[in-house]
Amino acid sequence: MLTLTAVPFPNWAAQAGLSGPDAGPGADPDGDGLPNLLEYALGGSPNSTAASPRPTIEVSGDHLAIAFVRARSDVTYLVEGSSDLIDWSPISFTPVALGQTQIVSDTVPISTANPARRFLRLRVTLP
Repeated sequence: MLTLTAVPFPNWAAQAGLSGPDAGPGADPDGDGLPNLLEYALGGSPNSTAASPRPTIEVSGDHLAIAFVRARSDVTYLVEGSSDLIDWSPISFTPVALGQTQIVSDTVPISTANPARRFLRLRVTLP
């Protein structure tokens, strides 16, 4: 469920009934594979595996693209691309309005990647 109220991360965790280690940004109290900070940034719930929004990867022409919902203004969304899962480069984008789906296309065409593979990831941080 997408909540666009201006609630800082610690308050969001407390409102969800999280405390102690379960309230930390890296914790995953519902065991869905998404840490609290990512659930917060994408508008998910830390207590429900059913309400776990996940970024999706799609192929758009000769480029990979990642899509995710921007649910918070107090986090930094960083999309990065890699050909080897070791070296990552940021991909710049213009943020969409809160609550909208952000689609970010890779800057490297799949056909020119050496080797011919590309990976995208979304990193979310608190300032």
